[in-house]
Amino acid sequence: MRNFLGLFFFFLSSAVSAQTGAVDTIKIAFIDALSGQYADIGFDSLKQFQAAIAHTNANGGALGLDLELVPLDDQSSVERALENLDLALGQGIRFVTQGNNPEVTVALARAIDAHNQENPSRAVLFLNYGDGAPQLDDAQCNYWHFRFDASIAMKTHALVDGIPDDGSIQSVYLVNQDNGWGHQASREIQRVFSQRRPDLQVIGDDVHPASVNHDLSATMQLIEASGAGAIVTANRGADLIGLMSAMAVSGNRRPLFIASNVASGVPAAVGDSGAGRVTAVFTWHPNIGDNLLSLFAESYRQTNGEDWNGLPGFVTVQMLATSMQNARSIDPVQVARVLEGLSFLGAAGPTAMREDNHQLLQPLFLARLVGADKSSGVNAAVGASLGWQTVSRIEPDETAKETACRMRRPRSPAAQ
Repeated sequence: MRNFLGLFFFFLSSAVSAQTGAVDTIKIAFIDALSGQYADIGFDSLKQFQAAIAHTNANGGALGLDLELVPLDDQSSVERALENLDLALGQGIRFVTQGNNPEVTVALARAIDAHNQENPSRAVLFLNYGDGAPQLDDAQCNYWHFRFDASIAMKTHALVDGIPDDGSIQSVYLVNQDNGWGHQASREIQRVFSQRRPDLQVIGDDVHPASVNHDLSATMQLIEASGAGAIVTANRGADLIGLMSAMAVSGNRRPLFIASNVASGVPAAVGDSGAGRVTAVFTWHPNIGDNLLSLFAESYRQTNGEDWNGLPGFVTVQMLATSMQNARSIDPVQVARVLEGLSFLGAAGPTAMREDNHQLLQPLFLARLVGADKSSGVNAAVGASLGWQTVSRIEPDETAKETACRMRRPRSPAAQ
């Protein structure tokens, strides 16, 4: 394990400078939604990525060079994302990140793989900071794609363990966004439930338009009429906050289980009625105890007026910079060789990139909203009287799933 705090302070000999002397900054194309149905998530991710890059640059960058994020709006469109990829390639950008939309993620992964096969001397690395499409670390994996967040399958496996098996909950109602992410999440949740909790009956599978202003009162009525014992969702961003608000307004008091990254405004939206009822999967949350990102997260909160929940983006930047340092190169082929299998002590514990399918392994946490109480170490979320309290911790080896990935590795001389 490499020491977390030392990752950004490893400076190399002057032999490296010859490779990077002609480069002012190391550019990373951020191809994600800054307009369209995923824009709220895209802007949050962009802000958190920029904070991570600022932190990295303040601590030496990579090989003495600053990292630079180049935002390119894909407008929640596969076609536009591929146009932006061509634009980035035309500018000589060799690193691409995205993590918002499964259709875009899969399309970019395929396009980058095809580009690299045709242009091995101009290879590009795809850094997936958040999309949980399970096929990309399974049958549709490729060498140039690395994911820095847990997949929806991994998160659902963790979430299932948080649903009581004492008979108090016998049925669940699924609520998800009516888009690629929501439909994929619904399928994966039902698959995992059928394997691990066949005693839980899915008696509702509702999707709703992905919209900041969509009225979910009708969904609340359907849930009430169904008699379901709990609600399970993979809603994200404003749609997750909207679901929380709808529950609070309707008086719905069923337990809610969240299988996606939790938006910072969730505790404030659900209000005090959410105490003890809302459980979610995290890679990091503010109340996990002393950890190596506490000061960074508090600084982000003070600067932005909202809770930080951007560990995947932070780890993406961190591991990219470290791989460049260790490879003594900014060439994506050399960086990829170091990145796969890279392990270190992360903010929440042991963290490693799997070599066989390029899926990051790290601890996962089940946490529940409870009344904030500093004496117990639970600090309130921004704008709320509630905070997240860890229910259980899942170690990295417990999150690792079997994979059908049969990765084709590059055969160019540079990769030998």
